[in-house]
Formats: sequence, structure tokens, C-alpha cells
Amino acid sequence: MSNSIATEADQLKGLRSAKLLVARLAELENGSHAVLFYGAEGAGKSLLARRLAAAWTCTGEPPRPCGACRPCQAMAKGTLVDLLMIDPRGASRNIRRLGAIVPDPTPPRESEEPQGPPLTDFLRTPPLIARSKVVIFDHADRLIPDASHALLRILEEPPTYARLILITDQPGALAPTVLSRCLAICCELPSGDEINGLAGELEPELIALAGGSPGVLARIGELADWYRSLLTFAKNLLGRPAAQALVASEEFDALCDELEASGTGGSRAAKTAALGALADALKTIGTPPEWPVMVAETHRRIQRNAASGIAFDALFVRLLVDRL
Repeated sequence: MSNSIATEADQLKGLRSAKLLVARLAELENGSHAVLFYGAEGAGKSLLARRLAAAWTCTGEPPRPCGACRPCQAMAKGTLVDLLMIDPRGASRNIRRLGAIVPDPTPPRESEEPQGPPLTDFLRTPPLIARSKVVIFDHADRLIPDASHALLRILEEPPTYARLILITDQPGALAPTVLSRCLAICCELPSGDEINGLAGELEPELIALAGGSPGVLARIGELADWYRSLLTFAKNLLGRPAAQALVASEEFDALCDELEASGTGGSRAAKTAALGALADALKTIGTPPEWPVMVAETHRRIQRNAASGIAFDALFVRLLVDRL
């Protein structure tokens, strides 16, 4: 039930100010029509966004969401017709088709994942069963310029029954005009003591990898053996001879395969996740400061559809050969 979403959100560590704002917005009939949740990965942005969406669609009596009305039950089942999710699609993980916002006459490529109706079509009619129609943009920073411009028009003159929620861990990547039309809610990370309380039996090195993020810490806990292997790989890079650069590339590719096998999305998603984790590991073990930067550059190339084998080879050649 949707009230379980509220319970989960209330149990998030930290986020005191964000929780108070969400609770206030949940009860206002004429509050902001557009809200932006921003903060570090794993801080709890998506859960707070779902909690607000559940409240905005709930038709029960306050406090909302009630968990018992028809919209709440539909949301719990993932079948609420008055909720539209827009998230990154395709290998590049961008909200890159204008068709996500307005009807696009250009047919999608065969390789593209199917998406829901354009935003303008979804908002053309009032809600069927909910109090409001709600749209959630995950990773809103990945809107291409044309899509961002089309969204701006809707933000400027939304239907009275429309509510929009944007989520990002890179608010600086959003168009300033989009930012200015949203109520921005910062999702701050919990204190060190709160994070340590969530860590259980994890070693300090693994806790450090989380960077204070509860969501990342939970993922590390689920894949602790993989993260231990990654840390060992990262530490060994410091003493590896330059002649082993391509061997290191093959070993890292094998780590990516292991991560993919664990259920971390497809091949490209696993590779970008592994690169992000490697950059974090290099920061925590005291490697040369330019190393995490090089890994981050490779991460961006993979997101933009670069061939992973070539990108990995180039990365480890730079790390091990160019340092000489």
C-alpha cells in the first residue's frame, strides 16, 4: 500500500528538512506544481519523490497517502494510470528523445526501449481516479536540450491538475530556466554516526566507499564480495608494471561481467557502475589524484556509447604507462 511508501520515507536516515517539506507539500491543496529533489546518489531522493507522488494522487483524508483509496492501491501495484514515469532510455542513458515530452514524428530506433505516452498527451486530460496527475522525471539532468525546452513550456503553464517531480544528483546540469520554476528540495546525506549505524559488519574500507550515502552503502552490503574484489584490484594497480596495462584491462572487464551477472542491469550499465565504483575506490586508497579523474572520463565515454574494450585498454595504459 502507498502508506508503506510514506513509512519507508519517514525511516530514511537524515533528510530532516526534506521530510518536513514533503509532509507539508503533501497536505497543501495549492502548493508548488513542480518540485526538484537533488542530492548525492543514494541519499533517498527517489523514495521521497514517490512518497510525494503518492500523497498528490491520494483521494483519502489527510494524512496522505492513506494507503487505502483506489489511487493508493493502484500505485502500490504499479498500475496507477495517473502517474507517468520518465527516465533515461537507451545505451546512452539519456532522456534523449523529444518524444518523451511532445509527440515526435521521428520513429524510434529498433534498439530503443519503448516509452510511455508523451508528456503533453498524458496531461491533456484530467486525472481518471487520482486527485492530480503526477509526472516523475528520474535523472532529469539527462534531458537533451530540445526536451528540456519543451518541458519548460509545460512548467510555465501547467494544467491545474498537473504535478511534476524532477530528481537529479547533478542540479548544475539542469537548464537554469527549468531550475527557476521548481521548488528545490535538498536531500542531504546523514551524519557519520548514522551511516555507521547502518553499516552492520562491513569493514571500514567498504563503508568509506559509500561516501556517506545510505543507498550506496546498502548496495555495497548486498555485493560485499564484489566490492572487496574491486578494492583489491584498485590497490594492486599502484604496484603493477606498465607491461600489465592490458592485463589489468582484461581483469577489470571480468569484474564488470561479474557485476552484470549479479543483476546490475545490462552490460553497459554494469560497466558504468563498475567504473564509478573504481573511481571511488581509487579516491579512498590514496592513488594519484588524476587517476579518479581519468576513470570518470572513461565513465562518460562509455555512457556515450564508446566501445568498452578500447576505452578500458586506453584507460589502463594511461594509468600505468603514462605515469612513468
